[in-house]
Amino acid sequence: MANLGSWLIDDYIIFPANISSLSTGGKVDPDSNPTYWVYEDETATNIATGSLTKHDSARLGFYTERLQLTAANGFEKGKCYNVLVEATIGGVVVSKSDNFQVAQVTRETLDAIVETGTISPTMAQAFRLLMAASVGKVAGAGTSNVTIRDINDTKDRVDATVSSGNRTAVTLILT
Repeated sequence: MANLGSWLIDDYIIFPANISSLSTGGKVDPDSNPTYWVYEDETATNIATGSLTKHDSARLGFYTERLQLTAANGFEKGKCYNVLVEATIGGVVVSKSDNFQVAQVTRETLDAIVETGTISPTMAQAFRLLMAASVGKVAGAGTSNVTIRDINDTKDRVDATVSSGNRTAVTLILT
């Protein structure tokens, strides 16, 4: 069983199935396209079902399905889901199962946190600082004042006072 991660409502999830022969372990195409069922938590009634399609005609046994996680399709925030995939190979049914979660938060909530600065620094500001620190130009190395530029080289993001190679004061330019 694989955990397919945590998703937001209205996201699309793609779940794969790699079909193998029970006798040889080698990849094989099943007798027909594999079928899937999606179950919420521990319920016995599926909320979605369908067939996976062959993902790459040059590859044996590789099938996928893309499903949108909408409320109209029965998905809810904060719930966990199990995906059962079955394929028939030479009259023998083989199966696999995966699971995933629909996150409690919405994309709008995450965007609002980033845009309104509910956290400090905001995620956008933190990203700008991380990018500058990772790949930005450095000026003043070996002196008492070091600056680090943003990735577009348009402004300083970090201004540090240095003594004996140690930062003694740091100013972060977040905007």
